[in-house]
Amino acid sequence: MIGEVLAKYWAPIWALITTIALVIMALLSKTYAKQETVTTLQQRVDMLENIIHQLPTEKEIHALNLEISGLRGELRSFEPKLTQVQKLSDLLLENELKERKNS
Repeated sequence: MIGEVLAKYWAPIWALITTIALVIMALLSKTYAKQETVTTLQQRVDMLENIIHQLPTEKEIHALNLEISGLRGELRSFEPKLTQVQKLSDLLLENELKERKNS
């Protein structure tokens, strides 16, 4: 009985089984990521982790900020000396220009 039904309707039954399998595969492909996509994303995450590990730590950044603050103070202490040098430079330039006019 089952053998006769299968022999008579094997083409539609096979088409139905194939259709169901294709629908299941389509649903699974929408639900789960492809292996190559996961591999690509894993490589990108690894690359980002390497970059993050090379970044300075919070302590290093704090030490750098302190160093920069110290350098600012030193630069401010040079400002009066630089104004004196600028005045001397201006006087020397004026003298040079006067000598050229007189010559």
